[in-house]
Amino acid sequence: MTKFLKVLSTILMTSFISIQTVAADDVDKRVSAKIFATFGEMPAMVTEAPIPGYRMAVTSQGNFFVSNDAKYMMYGRLFDITDGLKEITDSGLNDYRAEKLKTIKDDVITYPAIGEEKYNVYVFTDITCGYCRKLHRQMEEYQKAGITINYLAFPRSPQAAESMQKIWCADDPVDAMNKAKIDDIVAGKQCDSSDQRVTMQHDVGVKFGVRGTPAMVLEDGTMMPGYREPSELVETLQRAMN
Repeated sequence: MTKFLKVLSTILMTSFISIQTVAADDVDKRVSAKIFATFGEMPAMVTEAPIPGYRMAVTSQGNFFVSNDAKYMMYGRLFDITDGLKEITDSGLNDYRAEKLKTIKDDVITYPAIGEEKYNVYVFTDITCGYCRKLHRQMEEYQKAGITINYLAFPRSPQAAESMQKIWCADDPVDAMNKAKIDDIVAGKQCDSSDQRVTMQHDVGVKFGVRGTPAMVLEDGTMMPGYREPSELVETLQRAMN
Protein backbone atom coordinates (compact mmCIF):
# COMPACT_ATOMS: atom_id res chain seq x y z
CA MET A 1 0.00 0.00 0.00
CA THR A 2 2.83 2.36 0.85
CA LYS A 3 4.40 1.83 -2.57
CA PHE A 4 1.02 2.40 -4.24
CA LEU A 5 0.53 5.68 -2.36
CA LYS A 6 3.97 6.88 -3.39
CA VAL A 7 3.24 6.13 -7.04
CA LEU A 8 -0.18 7.79 -6.79
CA SER A 9 1.37 10.85 -5.13
CA THR A 10 3.94 11.14 -7.93
CA ILE A 11 1.24 10.88 -10.60
CA LEU A 12 -0.92 13.52 -8.91
CA MET A 13 2.02 15.89 -8.47
CA THR A 14 3.06 15.50 -12.11
CA SER A 15 -0.51 16.13 -13.24
CA PHE A 16 -0.75 19.22 -11.03
CA ILE A 17 2.48 20.65 -12.47
CA SER A 18 1.27 19.93 -16.01
CA ILE A 19 -2.02 21.70 -15.31
CA GLN A 20 -0.15 24.69 -13.90
CA THR A 21 2.08 24.84 -16.99
CA VAL A 22 -0.90 24.70 -19.34
CA ALA A 23 -2.66 27.41 -17.31
CA ALA A 24 0.41 29.66 -17.45
CA ASP A 25 0.69 29.11 -21.21
CA ASP A 26 -2.97 30.06 -21.62
CA VAL A 27 -2.39 33.27 -19.66
CA ASP A 28 0.66 34.14 -21.76
CA LYS A 29 -1.32 33.60 -24.98
CA ARG A 30 -4.19 35.73 -23.66
CA VAL A 31 -1.82 38.55 -22.67
CA SER A 32 0.05 38.35 -25.98
CA ALA A 33 -3.21 38.59 -27.91
CA LYS A 34 -4.25 41.66 -25.91
CA ILE A 35 -0.88 43.34 -26.52
CA PHE A 36 -1.20 42.65 -30.25
CA ALA A 37 -4.75 44.01 -30.31
CA THR A 38 -3.63 47.15 -28.45
CA PHE A 39 -0.28 47.94 -30.07
CA GLY A 40 -0.26 45.95 -33.30
CA GLU A 41 2.79 43.92 -32.30
CA MET A 42 3.45 40.69 -30.49
CA PRO A 43 5.45 41.08 -27.27
CA ALA A 44 9.09 40.04 -27.34
CA MET A 45 8.47 38.17 -24.11
CA VAL A 46 5.75 37.56 -21.52
CA THR A 47 6.94 36.60 -18.07
CA GLU A 48 5.72 36.45 -14.51
CA ALA A 49 5.38 39.89 -12.95
CA PRO A 50 6.61 40.71 -9.44
CA ILE A 51 3.00 41.30 -8.36
CA PRO A 52 0.44 38.45 -8.02
CA GLY A 53 -2.15 38.09 -10.75
CA TYR A 54 -0.15 39.97 -13.39
CA ARG A 55 2.26 39.18 -16.21
CA MET A 56 4.93 41.48 -17.62
CA ALA A 57 4.88 42.01 -21.38
CA VAL A 58 8.06 43.28 -23.04
CA THR A 59 7.32 45.42 -26.11
CA SER A 60 8.90 48.12 -28.25
CA GLN A 61 6.43 50.55 -26.64
CA GLY A 62 7.76 49.76 -23.18
CA ASN A 63 7.14 47.07 -20.58
CA PHE A 64 3.59 46.64 -19.32
CA PHE A 65 1.97 44.83 -16.41
CA VAL A 66 -1.11 43.01 -17.70
CA SER A 67 -3.64 41.23 -15.49
CA ASN A 68 -3.92 37.48 -16.04
CA ASP A 69 -7.44 37.92 -17.42
CA ALA A 70 -6.06 40.57 -19.83
CA LYS A 71 -8.60 43.15 -18.67
CA TYR A 72 -6.22 45.62 -17.03
CA MET A 73 -2.87 47.07 -18.02
CA MET A 74 -0.44 49.20 -16.04
CA TYR A 75 2.65 51.11 -17.10
CA GLY A 76 5.15 52.75 -14.79
CA ARG A 77 7.60 52.08 -12.00
CA LEU A 78 6.88 49.46 -9.37
CA PHE A 79 8.37 49.49 -5.87
CA ASP A 80 8.57 46.98 -3.05
CA ILE A 81 8.11 48.91 0.22
CA THR A 82 8.30 45.90 2.55
CA ASP A 83 11.68 47.03 3.81
CA GLY A 84 12.54 50.49 2.57
CA LEU A 85 12.07 51.46 -1.07
CA LYS A 86 13.29 48.99 -3.70
CA GLU A 87 12.39 49.28 -7.37
CA ILE A 88 11.28 45.95 -8.83
CA THR A 89 9.81 47.20 -12.11
CA ASP A 90 12.07 45.14 -14.32
CA SER A 91 12.95 42.26 -12.02
CA GLY A 92 12.83 39.02 -13.96
CA LEU A 93 14.22 40.57 -17.15
CA ASN A 94 17.89 39.77 -16.52
CA ASP A 95 17.86 36.50 -18.48
CA TYR A 96 16.10 38.19 -21.40
CA ARG A 97 18.61 41.05 -21.43
CA ALA A 98 21.59 38.70 -21.23
CA GLU A 99 20.39 36.63 -24.18
CA LYS A 100 19.49 39.70 -26.24
CA LEU A 101 22.93 41.26 -25.68
CA LYS A 102 24.51 38.22 -27.32
CA THR A 103 22.61 38.96 -30.54
CA ILE A 104 23.75 42.60 -30.82
CA LYS A 105 27.28 42.50 -29.39
CA ASP A 106 28.81 42.87 -32.87
CA ASP A 107 27.04 46.20 -33.41
CA VAL A 108 28.48 48.04 -30.40
CA ILE A 109 31.24 50.67 -30.34
CA THR A 110 33.84 49.26 -27.98
CA TYR A 111 36.46 50.88 -25.75
CA PRO A 112 38.47 47.88 -24.50
CA ALA A 113 39.96 47.64 -21.04
CA ILE A 114 43.61 48.64 -20.75
CA GLY A 115 45.52 45.62 -19.50
CA GLU A 116 43.53 42.75 -18.03
CA GLU A 117 39.80 42.92 -18.68
CA LYS A 118 37.94 42.44 -15.41
CA TYR A 119 34.48 43.64 -16.38
CA ASN A 120 32.47 43.98 -19.59
CA VAL A 121 29.78 46.67 -19.45
CA TYR A 122 27.22 47.74 -22.07
CA VAL A 123 26.19 51.40 -21.94
CA PHE A 124 23.13 52.87 -23.67
CA THR A 125 24.24 56.37 -24.63
CA ASP A 126 23.14 59.60 -26.31
CA ILE A 127 25.74 62.03 -27.65
CA THR A 128 23.68 65.01 -26.44
CA CYS A 129 23.42 63.69 -22.86
CA GLY A 130 25.53 65.64 -20.35
CA TYR A 131 26.31 62.69 -18.08
CA CYS A 132 27.07 60.53 -21.13
CA ARG A 133 29.70 63.08 -22.12
CA LYS A 134 31.06 63.16 -18.60
CA LEU A 135 31.40 59.38 -18.64
CA HIS A 136 33.16 59.59 -22.00
CA ARG A 137 35.66 62.17 -20.78
CA GLN A 138 36.63 59.68 -18.07
CA MET A 139 36.84 56.74 -20.47
CA GLU A 140 40.54 56.11 -19.88
CA GLU A 141 39.91 55.81 -16.13
CA TYR A 142 37.31 53.11 -16.73
CA GLN A 143 39.63 51.32 -19.13
CA LYS A 144 42.58 51.42 -16.72
CA ALA A 145 40.31 49.94 -14.05
CA GLY A 146 39.87 46.89 -16.28
CA ILE A 147 36.44 47.85 -17.59
CA THR A 148 35.52 47.39 -21.23
CA ILE A 149 32.81 49.85 -22.27
CA ASN A 150 30.50 48.85 -25.13
CA TYR A 151 28.29 51.67 -26.42
CA LEU A 152 24.74 51.06 -27.60
CA ALA A 153 22.74 53.87 -29.19
CA PHE A 154 19.80 55.32 -27.31
CA PRO A 155 19.11 58.70 -29.00
CA ARG A 156 16.54 60.84 -27.22
CA SER A 157 15.59 62.96 -30.23
CA PRO A 158 15.38 62.63 -34.03
CA GLN A 159 18.37 64.96 -34.39
CA ALA A 160 20.47 62.82 -32.05
CA ALA A 161 19.38 59.70 -33.91
CA GLU A 162 20.52 61.15 -37.23
CA SER A 163 23.90 62.14 -35.77
CA MET A 164 24.40 58.76 -34.12
CA GLN A 165 23.61 56.95 -37.35
CA LYS A 166 26.53 58.81 -38.94
CA ILE A 167 28.79 57.75 -36.07
CA TRP A 168 27.82 54.09 -36.34
CA CYS A 169 28.39 54.16 -40.10
CA ALA A 170 31.72 56.02 -39.91
CA ASP A 171 34.88 54.33 -41.16
CA ASP A 172 36.23 54.75 -37.62
CA PRO A 173 33.24 54.80 -35.22
CA VAL A 174 35.46 55.22 -32.14
CA ASP A 175 37.06 58.36 -33.57
CA ALA A 176 33.64 59.67 -34.64
CA MET A 177 32.27 59.07 -31.13
CA ASN A 178 35.24 60.86 -29.58
CA LYS A 179 34.72 63.90 -31.80
CA ALA A 180 31.00 64.01 -31.08
CA LYS A 181 31.29 63.76 -27.29
CA ILE A 182 34.51 65.70 -26.71
CA ASP A 183 34.75 68.20 -29.57
CA ASP A 184 31.01 68.46 -30.32
CA ILE A 185 31.73 67.65 -33.97
CA VAL A 186 29.52 65.11 -35.72
CA ALA A 187 31.69 63.24 -38.19
CA GLY A 188 30.97 60.05 -40.09
CA LYS A 189 28.77 59.42 -43.08
CA GLN A 190 25.17 58.76 -43.99
CA CYS A 191 24.05 55.21 -43.45
CA ASP A 192 22.51 53.14 -46.16
CA SER A 193 18.74 53.12 -45.75
CA SER A 194 18.88 49.43 -44.87
CA ASP A 195 21.18 50.07 -41.90
CA GLN A 196 18.86 50.13 -38.90
CA ARG A 197 21.37 49.51 -36.11
CA VAL A 198 20.66 52.72 -34.22
CA THR A 199 16.89 52.25 -34.42
CA MET A 200 17.22 48.61 -33.42
CA GLN A 201 19.43 49.42 -30.43
CA HIS A 202 16.99 52.07 -29.25
CA ASP A 203 14.15 49.54 -29.48
CA VAL A 204 16.22 47.05 -27.48
CA GLY A 205 16.83 49.73 -24.85
CA VAL A 206 13.10 50.37 -24.50
CA LYS A 207 12.47 46.64 -24.05
CA PHE A 208 15.26 46.48 -21.48
CA GLY A 209 13.52 49.20 -19.48
CA VAL A 210 15.94 52.04 -20.27
CA ARG A 211 14.34 55.34 -19.28
CA GLY A 212 17.33 57.66 -19.55
CA THR A 213 21.01 57.78 -20.40
CA PRO A 214 23.52 56.60 -19.58
CA ALA A 215 22.14 53.19 -18.65
CA MET A 216 24.57 50.36 -17.95
CA VAL A 217 23.86 46.66 -18.45
CA LEU A 218 26.10 43.82 -17.30
CA GLU A 219 26.61 40.60 -19.24
CA ASP A 220 24.26 38.76 -16.86
CA GLY A 221 21.49 41.23 -17.70
CA THR A 222 21.68 43.32 -14.53
CA MET A 223 20.83 46.93 -15.35
CA MET A 224 22.29 49.93 -13.54
CA PRO A 225 20.66 53.21 -14.58
CA GLY A 226 22.58 56.46 -14.42
CA TYR A 227 26.15 57.71 -14.33
CA ARG A 228 28.77 56.28 -11.99
CA GLU A 229 32.27 57.54 -11.27
CA PRO A 230 34.97 55.00 -12.28
CA SER A 231 35.79 54.09 -8.67
CA GLU A 232 32.09 53.81 -7.78
CA LEU A 233 31.44 51.62 -10.81
CA VAL A 234 34.29 49.29 -9.84
CA GLU A 235 32.83 48.91 -6.34
CA THR A 236 29.37 48.26 -7.78
CA LEU A 237 30.74 45.68 -10.20
CA GLN A 238 32.69 43.94 -7.45
CA ARG A 239 29.53 43.62 -5.36
CA ALA A 240 27.55 42.40 -8.36
CA MET A 241 30.11 39.72 -9.17
CA ASN A 242 30.26 38.37 -5.60
